[in-house]
Amino acid sequence: MLCEGVLDAHAVTLATHSTCIGLAPGGTALTAQHVAALHQALPPKTAGPERGNTRPRVLVAFDADDAGRHAAIAAWPMLHAAGLDTSLVELPTGTDPAEVPAQVLRHAIHTAQPLADLVIDHTLSAWPERTRWAEHTVAASRAAARTITTLQPEQMGRQVTRVATALHIPTEAVTTAVTDAATQPSTPNGALAKDNDDWHQPPATRHPGRAC
Repeated sequence: MLCEGVLDAHAVTLATHSTCIGLAPGGTALTAQHVAALHQALPPKTAGPERGNTRPRVLVAFDADDAGRHAAIAAWPMLHAAGLDTSLVELPTGTDPAEVPAQVLRHAIHTAQPLADLVIDHTLSAWPERTRWAEHTVAASRAAARTITTLQPEQMGRQVTRVATALHIPTEAVTTAVTDAATQPSTPNGALAKDNDDWHQPPATRHPGRAC
């Protein structure tokens, strides 16, 4: 489990009786070198919570504050690209693993949810009017769809349902957005090509003069 500090890492290892090993990259500055070393050290799982998922599992338990959440979001692309199955350990607001009782920490580990949940929720939050204006709903669903296309097939259905619920639209609409995103041509660096318009961008970054 990735934590911010050495004391946090020790707390994880002790609370779980070494069934979960805490690692501290030194604050929130997780690097590609850290991720590469982590991937090399972890064996694949023999079974996963989703059938067919044998990717090594990594828990992320940065401090439960804005900085920690932003660090977890920033870490996700590197961990995901390395083929790691990442989950977020949700601690009480304002705490870290070394501050909570062992039973609270163990419960948080046991109930950890996919880190992709936080990443997609953060993506949707770029459109504060996403449930009020149809254009924002479409833009938010397209942005979330691009993340969903990078997930393993067994993980996509859950995220489609979550996005549909958050946007108050049918799951079929999100499924269509995911299909469209998956069939977009890729750029040389592997990123999806942009749409012909700019509705997928957060409102603050749109071209001046574009009406909502």
